[in-house]
Amino acid sequence: MLKILPLAQKLHRLESMLLNLPRLKPRSVAERKTAKVNLRWTRKSRSKCGAAHAADLLKLDTPVQFFFHVFTQDQMKRISEETNFYEVQKDPNSTFRVSETDVKLFIGVAYLMSLIQSPRVINDWSPTLGTLLVQEIMTLNKVEKIRQTLHFNDNNKSLIWAPHLTSS
Repeated sequence: MLKILPLAQKLHRLESMLLNLPRLKPRSVAERKTAKVNLRWTRKSRSKCGAAHAADLLKLDTPVQFFFHVFTQDQMKRISEETNFYEVQKDPNSTFRVSETDVKLFIGVAYLMSLIQSPRVINDWSPTLGTLLVQEIMTLNKVEKIRQTLHFNDNNKSLIWAPHLTSS
């Protein structure tokens, strides 16, 4: 039986795993010749964004800190609120709710799954093919439910006209 970790352990393991990712190498000779981009996280690479933001960015030590500098706590809260609102719109009787931490964990799981690609999402929870860290962070059912309901904006305030979403 797979043990689901406590929340603090999930966040800590996810962050430490993301910090210790191996550097990606090009796959073919042609890609090696054209791949001149340095993907390493260095102080020099952080100072290329302009004087206004350079001071703030130079204080960040890890890619995870940079991510949370761009995606603030308020934005995570907004994403969780919009996701919950959309779930209620779809099914008023649903008890499923997403917290800010669930959004962070989902983004981390999605990122890990993009690095360790498998033919199907369900394979990441397979006992033989799966990724243990992904399995410990979040259950397959919760990931699938968040994937179905993840929302960043209120459909009622959308600028794009969608007749199937408007009431007559």
